[in-house]
Amino acid sequence: MSKTILAAERNNIIYESTFENGQLNMGCSGNCPTVTTKYARAGSHSMESYLNRNTSPTNFRTEGSLASRLKFSWDVDYWIGFSVLFPDSWENPAGIGEIVWQIHSSGSGHGGPPVAVYTGNGTWNVGMRYEQGTGYAMKSFNLGSIQNDVGKWTDWVIHYRPSKEGNGVFEVWKDGVYGGKYTGNTTYSDDVGGPYFKMGIYKWPWKNLDCCGGTSPEYRVYHDELRIAKGPNAQYSDVAPGGVAQTSNTSTSNTTSNTSKNNTSTTNTTNTTNTFAIGNRVKVSADGARLAIRDTDGTRLGAQNDGALGTIT
Repeated sequence: MSKTILAAERNNIIYESTFENGQLNMGCSGNCPTVTTKYARAGSHSMESYLNRNTSPTNFRTEGSLASRLKFSWDVDYWIGFSVLFPDSWENPAGIGEIVWQIHSSGSGHGGPPVAVYTGNGTWNVGMRYEQGTGYAMKSFNLGSIQNDVGKWTDWVIHYRPSKEGNGVFEVWKDGVYGGKYTGNTTYSDDVGGPYFKMGIYKWPWKNLDCCGGTSPEYRVYHDELRIAKGPNAQYSDVAPGGVAQTSNTSTSNTTSNTSKNNTSTTNTTNTTNTFAIGNRVKVSADGARLAIRDTDGTRLGAQNDGALGTIT
């Protein structure tokens, strides 16, 4: 057995829900998700979203929502980290996708959510939707096959600056790998209250009860390790689930867009991780540094201040 040492504590956090207290700590959109011990990215609890198109009170949506708890301020940087798990029973019939996390507008939303991940073609397809002229355009980041991730946790980090004035930023990482960047308008001009974060299942094809033939009427998805950091000093390491190491900001995704502008990436500070055996003594030597001690599953076990000497147990 070993422990993982992270070179920085989390800072700048304005919202955190790891579900370890058994509480959802979010509002509901459609049906309410529940807290479960079936799976956990860290600790022993996670959020379960269950949807049955025949019996659920709302047959197409079960989401946890921060609409009433946290609206994003304009032209301010936010970092959002969380984990998603599709169980082994997950299936993805052609054309019957879902959204499992999104940034939603507080306006009419007639262009769809400004940011969301779509699964309709069996891939992680992150869509950044924005106004262009009198209509809408969309930049899409293809982050690979979902089938390769079924039955395991995928870790997400988002850098988001909401803007209606062209100053917005959107960046995404999946499992520590940089997926790409968009700059410009990152919400809609009719968003009057500020965008907000949602996660769970939104399966819009199920609004039509006859949509889906003999496919399973039940879906489940799990979320954990939700954290949101705010401000100019916020960064990837503040919110990364389980302290996932960050790659350099070189996109490996396939992107599609109807704009020709190339956006230049910036470099963010990364965590440093080292693994030590039980019984090792570790000293924090960097000026002002703190070490977070975590088990290999991401569970936080303790911390050491600059100059402290402790034994891993």
